[in-house]
Formats: sequence, C-alpha cells, structure tokens
Amino acid sequence: DLHYPLRRQRQMCIRDRLNIIGNKSTPYEILDSPLKLDYLKDKKIIVEYTDPNPFKIFHIGHLMPNAVGECVARMFEFCGAQVKRANYQGDVGMHVAKSIWGMQKKMKEENLVLADLEKLPLTERMLFLGKCYVLGAKAYKDEYEVALQEIQEINGLIYIIAQEMLQKQEGREPVIDYKEKLGLNYSQESLELKLGLYRDLYLMGRAWSLEYFEQVYSLLGTKFDFYYFESMTAEYGYQLVMEYLNPEIGQSVFEKDNGAIIFKGESAGLHTRVFINSKGLPTYEAKDLGLPFLKEKDYDYTDSYIVTASEQSAYFQVVLKALERINPVLAEKTHHISHGMLNLTTGKMSSRTGDVISVEELLDQVSVMALEKMKDSPLVGGVEEKQKVAQGVAVGALKYAILRQKLGKDIAYDREKSLQLVGDTGPYLQYSYVRAFSVLEKSGEDWKNASLDDILGDMPEDSEEMLLLRRLAHFHEVVLKATTEISPSDICTYLHTLASQFNSFYASSPVLNEPDIAKRNFRLKLTQSFAVVLKSGLEILGIPVLQRM
Repeated sequence: DLHYPLRRQRQMCIRDRLNIIGNKSTPYEILDSPLKLDYLKDKKIIVEYTDPNPFKIFHIGHLMPNAVGECVARMFEFCGAQVKRANYQGDVGMHVAKSIWGMQKKMKEENLVLADLEKLPLTERMLFLGKCYVLGAKAYKDEYEVALQEIQEINGLIYIIAQEMLQKQEGREPVIDYKEKLGLNYSQESLELKLGLYRDLYLMGRAWSLEYFEQVYSLLGTKFDFYYFESMTAEYGYQLVMEYLNPEIGQSVFEKDNGAIIFKGESAGLHTRVFINSKGLPTYEAKDLGLPFLKEKDYDYTDSYIVTASEQSAYFQVVLKALERINPVLAEKTHHISHGMLNLTTGKMSSRTGDVISVEELLDQVSVMALEKMKDSPLVGGVEEKQKVAQGVAVGALKYAILRQKLGKDIAYDREKSLQLVGDTGPYLQYSYVRAFSVLEKSGEDWKNASLDDILGDMPEDSEEMLLLRRLAHFHEVVLKATTEISPSDICTYLHTLASQFNSFYASSPVLNEPDIAKRNFRLKLTQSFAVVLKSGLEILGIPVLQRM
C-alpha cells in the first residue's frame, strides 16, 4: 500500500496553495499550520530505532539510527499514519558484566560507595560508568584469568537479578533457570550473598543510564512510546525457540547442533545462526525473534520497521526468515531499514570515556563552534538565548549531515562544513527560514486577504516568483516519494533546492520595499508559503526550526 501514491495527493494547484496558506490572521498562526496528508491514514506503524545499551555512553554511532528512525517516523506521521516509537536496549549481557566488574574495581580504588556516586550530577555518573566499562572491557580483552572468571560469573548473576526485577516490577514469572543454565553451583544462601554484591550496582547503574538517555533524547527531539529490554525478550525468545524445536507441534523450525539450537538458513539462501547456545541460553537472535510478538501485544500494528546499521542486514534476514516460519503474517509486517556508519573527518576527537565519543561531547563541540560564529549576531539576545540557538544549530547540522546521504552509505562528518550558512547544510536551511520569518514579522497586516488572480495572470513564466511557485507545488509529491521509498535524502535535496530558489527570489525581488502594492502582497504570500513548506520539511527531518540566528 505504500507504493502507489494517490494522484490527488501528489498534485496541488499553485493558486489553491497560496490561498490556503495566505488566509490566516497572523504570520505566527500560519507558520504553525499543518500541511499533512492522509495517504496512510489507515496505517498503524511502529518504528524501532536508536537502541543504546545501559551502562555504556550514548556514543556518536547512536546518532545514525536515531536521526534516521526519527525522520522515518515523522514521514509516516506526516502522511497520516498512527505512529509509535520503540526503543530496544540491552540491559543484560557481557557489556553489563564488564561495567559492573569495573565499578567494583574503581569504587574500591577510589574508596567510593554508591551513596557518594549518587551525589554527583548525572553526566558525571555516566562518565564514571563509561570509564568502568572501558576498565572491564580491557581486562576481559587482555584475558586476565581472574578477571575473565569474575566477569563471566557476574554475567550470570546479572541475568538472575534482572529476572528478579521483572518479576517484581511487572509480575513476569521466570521461564529460564539461569542458575542451572550457567552452572552456578551455589547454595541458596551463597547465591543470595553473591547477588547482594551486585544487585544495587546493577539497579542503580541501569536507572542512571535510562535517565541519562532521556536527556539525550530530549536534546535530539525524540520521545519514545515503548521501551523493550533484552531481559524481557530473552525469556520470550527462549520459549519460542523451544516450542518450534519440538517436532510434536508438526513444524520444527530449529534443530540441535553440538549442544546448541540453530536455524539453518541455507535452505533459504542465507546462513546458519545459533538461537540457543550450548549453555542453553538465548542469543541475540532468539531475543530479536521474541521482540515482534511483544510489540504486537502492545500495539496492533500494520507495519513494523527496525532501523539499524547495514552491517546487521544479513543477521536480520535470518531472524526474519525464522520468524516467517513461525508467524508468516508477523514476518510480512516487519521490515528492516539499514544505514551506514558515521565517521569523523578529523579522526577521533578527545573523549573523556576512553574509546568512544559521546553524543553530548560532539554536540557541545559543534555548539561551541556555532556560538563562535554567531557571537556578533544582532538578532539573538542574551547568553542563554545564544546558547539555545547554538544548540539548535548543532543538532540541525548533525542531523542534516546524516539525512542528506542515501541510506546505506557511510558518512564522513566534517564539523566545519556542516555549520556553513551556504551550501548543502542544515544551518543553511535554518537561516533561510529565519530570513523568511523576519520578512513576515515586519510586514504588517494589510496584505493578508489580497486577491492573487490578477498578479498570477501577468506573472512571466521565467520569473523568480514562478520558479519558486513551481518548486513549492512539488512538496507533497516529494514527501510521498521519500516516504514510500524510505529515502529521507530526497526531502533534504528538495528543501535545499527550495531554499536556494527562495534566496534567489529574495535577492532579485524586493518584498517589503516593493512600491507596487499588488506585487508586494503577492511576494509576501509567496514568502509565507515558502516559510510554511520549509518549516514542515525541517520538522519532518527532526531539525529545530529557529526564528533567530
């Protein structure tokens, strides 16, 4: 249904566009007017993206799925779909065990207790967790025998603690006996003592991480409806695999192989993957197999989209093929969107976390550069307003640099180029909107209800006004194409061309100083139409719309 746009929604008469947009009482009212379509009004779509792991820093790699996923969700919403946003996070696994091991070491070395850490600002707590993960990951990588054993033991205990948490918070009854699967040969008393060593570290670190992620989402303009965790999906996926291993149900999707349970993808031209490992534990594959069922339980969707890096494409082909054998309808509704990797042209910038660059660091660096460029701007007032605008420019620069590329391509991010007010950049689009808004703000009220018939009839076909009008008329068509093809870059290309056309018009055609009243009114309505369309486009991309720069 997403591939055959209705003709009536792909075309819009120039005069109708201007009349609809031009009959509002104030520029502020019209600039908030929706231009949304109803093409997907019968669709209920869930988009899963970002997916950071607690106990680790929200790094620049998460910017790609966040920017792409948020834009895709907004494209669907613009076209009339009911959209829910989902976030799937790894709250169990070796990365958590490494972090907990590192926490113990650092707290002992620095003579700290959890109460001391709780007093620190959230950002500092996350920096601490980031350093702890680096410490644990290094010890594990270097294969220090004691560290290996301790981290592996912690890994098993964390699964039990997370299982307890789900049972207490959500009433989920345990399905997997992790003590038995992991060979934890403790008495109940010894087990409780062991769990006591790590329970508070895990629960507090997890809570800090989720709170911190929400701050980052707020900066990026994202708000999720559903949160899923590996501690949830592990047990559901385990049940599914075991159920479809049993030949008594009449269909054996999985089979045993050297103590593990696998899905043989070769029969479908894919590769074999392990869904239950030799210890009897669910792998990432089993967890991702269970996730669609949990999503469907929460939201009876018509389509589900998963946004991840392209390096996971082959992985998802196998998982979705296994899902197809279990539930063909659910598999048909599930789609994978892949994107490239984000790299930095200047190499690795200074990082306070050891081996990753946090999104906050990168945003801070780009914001400082934007602040320096706008320090003498007469349009932006005090320090607080300048900082807010600089942050909006930084987010716009980063998101546009990601979305302007075709999905699947790697991106070499250049901070300096991304902030330029000329060229194919987010700030160029933001500044074009500021220019149009400033004109409308100074325009007064006398032009709002002017008739356009006479001036349109006399307008030369090759005039800057007509060229801009024609470009405006393609907005809905471009958005529909971008949505049906899942191609945010098409919207970026259109908006850049539109802004360039407007700036050519602005440079060659006086607006406020035009002595011919009919021409002045027409140009004001044209400016207003441009502002509405550009604002709608920026909002689809998830780029902040600024009124001052």
